[in-house]
Amino acid sequence: MLTDRVHPGDVIEVFLQKRIIVCGCLNIKKNKLHVLCETGRELNIPESRAIHITRNRFDPGRSNSEILAGLREISRNRGSRVMQLDLADLWEQLNAEGTTLSLSDLAELAFSEGDRADNEAVLNRAIYADKNYFTPEGNTVRIQTRSHIEKTLTRREKEKTEETEKETIGQWLIARRNNQAVSDPPAAIRFINALKALATDAQDQPDRTWLKDILQRARQPSDDAFSLLLNLGVFDADENLDLVKYPFYRHCSPQTENELESIPDDFAEHEGKNRLNLRHLTTFTVDSAETKDMDDAISVDTLDDGIIQIGIHITDASAFVQPGSFLDQEAREKAQTLYMPDDIIHMFPRRFSEQIASLVTGTDRLALSTLVTFDPEGAMTGYRIVPSVIHIHDRFSYEEVSSEIDSPVFAPILRITSRLRRERLAQGAVIMPRPELTIRVDENRRVTLHVRERETESQIIVSELMILANFLAARTAADKKCPFPFRYQDPPTEDIPVAAVRFDPLIAYRQRRLMNRAGSSIDPRSHFSLGLSCYTNVTSPLRRYFDLLAQRQLKAIVDHEEPYGADELAMLIYETDAAVTRANAVVMNREKYWLLKYFKGLTGKTIKGIVLDKLPHRYLIWLSETCTQADFPAPFGISLQPGQEVRVILERSDPQQNILKLRLQE
Repeated sequence: MLTDRVHPGDVIEVFLQKRIIVCGCLNIKKNKLHVLCETGRELNIPESRAIHITRNRFDPGRSNSEILAGLREISRNRGSRVMQLDLADLWEQLNAEGTTLSLSDLAELAFSEGDRADNEAVLNRAIYADKNYFTPEGNTVRIQTRSHIEKTLTRREKEKTEETEKETIGQWLIARRNNQAVSDPPAAIRFINALKALATDAQDQPDRTWLKDILQRARQPSDDAFSLLLNLGVFDADENLDLVKYPFYRHCSPQTENELESIPDDFAEHEGKNRLNLRHLTTFTVDSAETKDMDDAISVDTLDDGIIQIGIHITDASAFVQPGSFLDQEAREKAQTLYMPDDIIHMFPRRFSEQIASLVTGTDRLALSTLVTFDPEGAMTGYRIVPSVIHIHDRFSYEEVSSEIDSPVFAPILRITSRLRRERLAQGAVIMPRPELTIRVDENRRVTLHVRERETESQIIVSELMILANFLAARTAADKKCPFPFRYQDPPTEDIPVAAVRFDPLIAYRQRRLMNRAGSSIDPRSHFSLGLSCYTNVTSPLRRYFDLLAQRQLKAIVDHEEPYGADELAMLIYETDAAVTRANAVVMNREKYWLLKYFKGLTGKTIKGIVLDKLPHRYLIWLSETCTQADFPAPFGISLQPGQEVRVILERSDPQQNILKLRLQE
């Protein structure tokens, strides 16, 4: 702060509009300086605004035009002299970093001649313009340290480079928009990655400000990053933004590939020496015709006295995938295979899931086999779980099993699994026969919907045997009092409506609303909807990391090896459940995208529906033909009841904006 008071006739310098302005003090009014600026404006400013004073430089009684001409001449002269002053050279000559000098003393060192006040003003201007070497502190100047100067110069160089980058990319964008052939600038990758983060609304966007500055220079809107990436040829029109947001789903590291290559072709033969040889059992898989990652198989064998042994054989993925390996780490991050209408992203690399560990017909495979015996009436009499080596003799689709359900192979299995289901129902199990909707996208991006009943006889056989294997694995762990990846579901607080044999969308909706969500625990707890005292998921280790954890723990129990400790297992389950939630959201988002794409082709058409519930200002309905839920605005003056059949008109479907607009056909 300047200590001497300003008087009329003095020339002062002040900061106005981010630059130093020369002003002349005409008079003083109410403790404020009435000044005429070199810009021609007259202002009233406090004395504290002055950063430099030159005494008695003009006669305040002269005309404003004469004073203004003099002020402008002073400003021009001082400005031109600033350009000739080398602050870096002055700093080196002083060799006094970290100390302070008065402005007048420093001006004497900087200039050998000239008016003293003008010299001070010129030096003051130079210091305010570049505070790297000197910092003004009232009437004194602090001489900066060398480390400060080096840091500042480095920062400025970085800012200069970034400014050049932004200008270059901005011009590149304009050229691309005008369909000009231009090469990509060096910072194009950074720019595109920043655009992707913006398009996916990523939480971590370090280049957000940098990006928006570039878009502003190129006169490009910042609220439509998707369209810009599409125009640049980076995105596809149907780009899966979740996979852009989570790139690890598509990633397979070289280290993982090396681990796959290290698995010998005779792995099953070599490892099978220490396992129960079950190659003699007629073992087969039952899956959809499109399935390639087959991780479960079935065998049936008639023993003495009419005893039937059913084998539930699960591919032993844990034999290949060691905890902490690269295969394990990538599977742990993905948590499960993503089955989407237009893509399948395996939890493990495709070659492992579809070849090395898949239960392919005609191959020997390592397995964890649950061998269950039943008496002639179908009551379970015993079981054992053993590491094994099996041979896959055949493969059936669900349709093929249904067509041969009365054969000597499938008839006894159906009889036993039907009894297993009745026993679960007697224990309070709830059957929810909701149809399964499959959305398929062909190479021309044509969307088709396929609805499949889940309660066919072939479906019951497979689902009941997998439930049985999961239950017996959980019971084995519970009997051993070993920490284990258990699954549970607490009972609801209200009675659950019972569904008929056929699917009823209203009952199914009410069932789902009343049901508690299933959870995970390292301690055994009952599972309400399955009607079981304990439960786990162990039958899909190629597709779910939770099942791989359960398989490892189960093998440790039956082989009397060291299992996961309680704390470690609890942490792994917690992480896996969170990753599963994320993966499920990715799949659901993609299914909804393609469903909306399908609906877009039905714009203007009428669709049948059943009212499920009345929400505030809206109705929730079940669209029967597509087996999906939707909602529409409640029409004025019309009251609809749950279960009522309605017809709605599809007004708009926008997959990119996640919009489906329906209205009631009145």
